[in-house]
Amino acid sequence: MTDIALPQGWYLLADLIHAKNRFLISSHLRPDGDAVGSSLAMKRILQRMGKDAVWVMDGEAGWNFDRFYDKEELTLYDPEKSDFSDREVIVMVDAGEWPRLGRVGEAMKRHPGDKICIDHHIPHNSYEGLRIVDAASPSTTVLIYRFIQFLDMEFDLSLAEPVYLGLIVDTQNFHLPNTTEEAHLIAAHCLRAGVQPHRVYEPIFGTTLFSRMRLMSEAFKTFEIACDGKVGVMYTTCDMFQQAEADPIDDDGFIDFVRSVEGVRIGVYLREENEGVVKVSWRAKGDNNVVASAHKFGGGGHLRAAGATILGSLAEVKQLVLQDLKDLAAMGKII
Repeated sequence: MTDIALPQGWYLLADLIHAKNRFLISSHLRPDGDAVGSSLAMKRILQRMGKDAVWVMDGEAGWNFDRFYDKEELTLYDPEKSDFSDREVIVMVDAGEWPRLGRVGEAMKRHPGDKICIDHHIPHNSYEGLRIVDAASPSTTVLIYRFIQFLDMEFDLSLAEPVYLGLIVDTQNFHLPNTTEEAHLIAAHCLRAGVQPHRVYEPIFGTTLFSRMRLMSEAFKTFEIACDGKVGVMYTTCDMFQQAEADPIDDDGFIDFVRSVEGVRIGVYLREENEGVVKVSWRAKGDNNVVASAHKFGGGGHLRAAGATILGSLAEVKQLVLQDLKDLAAMGKII
């Protein structure tokens, strides 16, 4: 099925939900606020519509998200025990490719049930199912909010807080270029529904663990610039995480430090996932396009924020990514 434009997509989505009863929801590995918020909001929407909805993730969401949901609302995937054979509909939010969901994605892709994808990343592959995408949307939770409005469902705190969570994370507190008038209007509606901004902000942006500080200090030592100062690069290794006793989420936002350096137009953060596997994040200022670079390496994302997982040693991947950016700079495409 081809991607469905809005608002037609909401009619098709509502019809599918009304016709089925048992749903499975998931989002990408190392979830951020938009992944958690859109998953949680979608689960609660379905339950309010009288459906049996399960939210499953391949790994913990992270300590900073604990206060936003009850423990029983999230199911952790266990390849030995998890059985989704009774699910009728598979729902992927804030991700456009099954591999981004880890082992859950493999199980969901094989599942014979109907497939739904709700996302705000630029799609670059086909999808067998109903895919509702708006790459101009500030966050996936904004799309979920639109669906709530389409359903004329009461927008109370249980829905407003996860919507607001995704919104502030993906706009970085309303300062990124994707911050639209709609984003502020939705935020205002969230506050009217009872959201307290400081309660959402504090665990996400206002609290730093000692392990994160230790990891950050080591990562900053690796920072370097390239392309006449237009590109900044920083990395972390598995050893750094181990020595810092850091959790997988402790490097959240490192890429934004790289991007923020004076003169840098494109920031790159490389994280050694394990031997021979490197996660790369790109962030850009202005009209620089980094999703094109991510696509070259099998990744995706947005115009100014993208990522990819690349096979190879840290040194090899770093060289590949830097060479791509040097080629762009030589063609005058980093401005």
